[in-house]
Amino acid sequence: MFYGQNIPGGMINLVTKRPTADPYHEASIEVGSRGLVGGRIDMSGPVNKDGTLFYRFTADSSSESTQTAFVQDKHVYVAPALTWKPNADTTFTLLSHFGYRDTGRANVDLPSVGTLYGSPFGRIGTGTFLGEPGFNEYKRTEEAIGYEFEHRFSDMFNVRQNLRYTHTHLHQSLVGDAGLEDDGQTLDRYAYKARASSNVFTVDNQAQFKFGKLVATLGVRQDWTSTKQYDNVAGLNS
Repeated sequence: MFYGQNIPGGMINLVTKRPTADPYHEASIEVGSRGLVGGRIDMSGPVNKDGTLFYRFTADSSSESTQTAFVQDKHVYVAPALTWKPNADTTFTLLSHFGYRDTGRANVDLPSVGTLYGSPFGRIGTGTFLGEPGFNEYKRTEEAIGYEFEHRFSDMFNVRQNLRYTHTHLHQSLVGDAGLEDDGQTLDRYAYKARASSNVFTVDNQAQFKFGKLVATLGVRQDWTSTKQYDNVAGLNS
């Protein structure tokens, strides 16, 4: 209830990296099986000499093949952040991120006959691709920007405001398994194509009061969500 509109399965609390007062620099490269190539960078520290402005820049990217033929997993993530702290009582942090994911849309529901159960026509390999090369895709992009603001008026009273706007776009095309026919060797397939986008705006206001050992927090939260789905196309063939 506190976090507004949500699915019954709940939510995950993801906390992005914040700027630090101490300089921090890290970079790495990774290689692995299935053609995995990736790189990461994480940098943070003060921007000016008086120590009132700090930055953080985090980026992560990788590309690799998967168990399924013709399917490659690619992703890019960039998250710049900036903190302004003019004094000990006031902090303002600007947060943003951009994410892109292309999973190639593997269809993993292979028929049970030929995998789990034997078939007179042979065995279906676990890497078999039942989709259509050049058509199957699952691309998702997300852009977000927001801020965290906190000001302490006294040892007894302080306020906070957190705000964020997120735009997400999804483009997916799929040719998948619709089941084997009675002859045990003819596979029906279905095709599906759709695009969708969503916009989410959230603002969270808090006021905290301290009376000796007693702490009271008053919060007011609002969120607005807009979702659009278009270009839905479906079909079936053998």
